[in-house]
Amino acid sequence: MDHQHMSRTHYEMLMRGELPPRRLLFRLFRHLLAVCPSCAQRWQEFLEPDPGPSFPSSHSQEAPTSQRKIERCPVEVVLSRSGEIFQCVDEDLRRAQPLLEELLALPTLKDRICRVRRSRRFRSWALCDLLFEKSRAAAFRDPPVGEELAELALEAAGRLESTELSRESVADLVARAWACLANARRMSSNLLLAEETFLLSYFFLDQGTGDPSVFADVLNLEASLQRDLRRFETSLKLLNKVVAIHRRSGESHLQGRALLKTAITHAESGDLTTALRIIRRGVRLITPDREPRLSLCFRHTEVLYINQLGRHREAEKRMDEIALLYARFPDTWTQLRRRWLCGEIAEGLGHRDKAERDYLHVQSGFLEQGIGYDAALVSLNLAALYAEQGETAKIKDLACQMFKIFESRDVHREAIAALILFQRAAQEEAVTRRMARDLNAYLKRARKNPRMRFEIPS
Repeated sequence: MDHQHMSRTHYEMLMRGELPPRRLLFRLFRHLLAVCPSCAQRWQEFLEPDPGPSFPSSHSQEAPTSQRKIERCPVEVVLSRSGEIFQCVDEDLRRAQPLLEELLALPTLKDRICRVRRSRRFRSWALCDLLFEKSRAAAFRDPPVGEELAELALEAAGRLESTELSRESVADLVARAWACLANARRMSSNLLLAEETFLLSYFFLDQGTGDPSVFADVLNLEASLQRDLRRFETSLKLLNKVVAIHRRSGESHLQGRALLKTAITHAESGDLTTALRIIRRGVRLITPDREPRLSLCFRHTEVLYINQLGRHREAEKRMDEIALLYARFPDTWTQLRRRWLCGEIAEGLGHRDKAERDYLHVQSGFLEQGIGYDAALVSLNLAALYAEQGETAKIKDLACQMFKIFESRDVHREAIAALILFQRAAQEEAVTRRMARDLNAYLKRARKNPRMRFEIPS
């Protein structure tokens, strides 16, 4: 596709000095020096004088237009400044971190936006990058905070129009900011608004530089939305494009990252075998030291799918092999998910008492953290365990504890309605293992889709 390669517009922006240093070095010259046949040809065409009528020029002192361009800014001169360019990038990053901390120290979003508007110090592409990263991390655990950070990133990106960056480069950043906001809205389960927000991202993307990395970033986030909307085919098409972009640019780590999301999408569509195969392909592409938590995510997800495929002994062995990797992340969020998976493996192996202990520990931990949705899911793990043994008294106790789950802000109305049905069935001693499993599966599907209703199996 044309937007994957160097275009005349890119070269003109380069000669005018309108490309930010990082994109100049990492996106244009790296691709050019890889000797892409298409880019090499276009570069040669760009250097040649425009064809036109031939006039005697022996007495003319004026060089052709393209020659004058090269004399002002030869590629060799640009590359000779690579050390200076890297130093400039490092300096921008060093300045951006204190700016981010200064903004986050302010009490409200309104205060932060006012600070960005009033001071030119905050007009920095590096600050935008940090806000994108911060928003994505926050949206995962606290979507409203992630949304506020994305709105702040959008404000900061919009203010860059008055800097030395080209209009196209600013459009790239604004497109990423809208995509970041759309992602935060997705995480808040506002899927319709997220879908509308992505339209704004694509609007600015069309006005940007055509940088493949920006295109991949937006596609990657939209793929998550399409997955939550249960449009698996569309999601996988988007992810395939993302993988292809990173493969062409030699970004094997980012290619592996996209393959993890591809595997998750296959798993949610019900194809666990394909998901496991893609997981194992992706893990070979990532650089573990670059993102240690991503490495853990790969390994955890691999074990999860192995166990769901009924290979419980193999899953138990793999958990032992990655114990040291889990130990690198002692935070509560990670350790609760480790223990949850241990409980599921123990249940699969028939170690009922251990599974119950693990589930109770995880349920308590989620409730303490205010993560009501996951507390509901693990409660249904317990319910299925108790139903299999006919322990109706324990199921009733479990149902009585659910008022804490209902108070959680991350459990939407349809999910609460489904859990109320479970409560009623528990009081009537009508909960079966199948009902608990079906409700658990529904909650997983409907996590980001509050319009999806639970249907009682006939």
